[in-house]
Amino acid sequence: VDFNIVAIPEALAVNQLDGIFTEMQKYGFKVSRLIINNVIKMADSAFLREKMSQQQAYLETIYNKYRNLLITELPMFSHEIQGLDRIKEVAEVLFNKQ
Repeated sequence: VDFNIVAIPEALAVNQLDGIFTEMQKYGFKVSRLIINNVIKMADSAFLREKMSQQQAYLETIYNKYRNLLITELPMFSHEIQGLDRIKEVAEVLFNKQ
């Protein structure tokens, strides 16, 4: 069994990670990967630039604190992930960059 934790680069989610890892360890579960969802990669508006800037601090915290894990950034997509083609798009990010 392989456990992957999924979080977003925002204050509440990042602050909850320690508790999640503590609970997993308490029951003997090993987490092998941390997936950071909805990471803004291209900011073409003032709103997205501000959100991207905010995310950078949380991403730095995650990379510094959990450097022993494989960390995968899943970008924010401009569309919902519905249907096989979109799922394949996510799968490429998750599984081809290992």
